Amino acid sequence: MSYSLPVSLLVQFYFCTRIPYFQELLKIQPIYPQWVEQGREFHGTQKKVFQHRTLKRFGLEKATQRFSIEVQSANIHLHGILDSLLIAENTAFPIEFKLGEQKPLKRHIIQLTAYTMLIEEQMNISCKKGFILSGKKGKCYPIEITNSYRNEVLKTRDKILYCFDKSYLPDSSASSYQCAQCEYLNYCNDRG
Repeated sequence: MSYSLPVSLLVQFYFCTRIPYFQELLKIQPIYPQWVEQGREFHGTQKKVFQHRTLKRFGLEKATQRFSIEVQSANIHLHGILDSLLIAENTAFPIEFKLGEQKPLKRHIIQLTAYTMLIEEQMNISCKKGFILSGKKGKCYPIEITNSYRNEVLKTRDKILYCFDKSYLPDSSASSYQCAQCEYLNYCNDRG
């Protein structure tokens, strides 16, 4: 296998199993809703805000922090850009920023776990915990990176790649609420 999936497709797959099919296999480039641009702007703002914050909320005051870390792995066939990374005493702590104020959802934890796996391989460093920061105030949610989450990353990757390999449009259990938010709604003939 030589194909590498963007980590963002794992998140999309949890929102609706069909999005990776439309985005990667059919190469449909929809007009993205306004909140996608708001999310991009939010990430830039967080980088600026962190230049004036301490790392006390993480309990890692002496860590060094980096932003927008490009990661990839030929072994697990994933790539992406991690929002931020703390490094302290040969241990790394990935951080993902989320604009929404809600507690992290499973898809966010799987995304953080995928980035953790990529960081471990690329930097040859241990990562047992990461953080998801939610909302403008950056409410901090520590996430233990378990073997169960790691297995879920690989299982989700395999489901997506199976659909690609078979050119298979998967069934979707997305709710009408999810469909109303989706930029691919017009391409689902059995939805709407």
